[in-house]
Amino acid sequence: MGHSPVSLRGWSTVVGITASGNQSHLAVRRDSTMFGPYFGHGIPNVPTVTLKPGRSAEETFIGSDMPGQNGKAATIYHQLRITPPGSTRSFVVSAWLPYADAYFSSSSGIEVSVIARTKEFNP
Repeated sequence: MGHSPVSLRGWSTVVGITASGNQSHLAVRRDSTMFGPYFGHGIPNVPTVTLKPGRSAEETFIGSDMPGQNGKAATIYHQLRITPPGSTRSFVVSAWLPYADAYFSSSSGIEVSVIARTKEFNP
């Protein structure tokens, strides 16, 4: 962990990775999702989030496991590759959702919210 503040602005690049290692569904950027962040009537400018060492910011990834318009079944992702905005370094996280007892899945692609301060996710 570094000792200097870091600034983040915009959206992470998010790619779903299946159990067989196939990578697909580059995430679609959204200003907000039904899970946040909440900026009232939209965001006039994409916020810059400056984090001191040990602090965090949030963003939301969403998908839908409902069959698509063409009847396509949801793709199941075992991992998500995330590249923070302005970075060339990515990291891979498990896509396991404990509350759903299942891996992240989507038939309509992945959507990602803009990075924001934690307080923007708690209306």
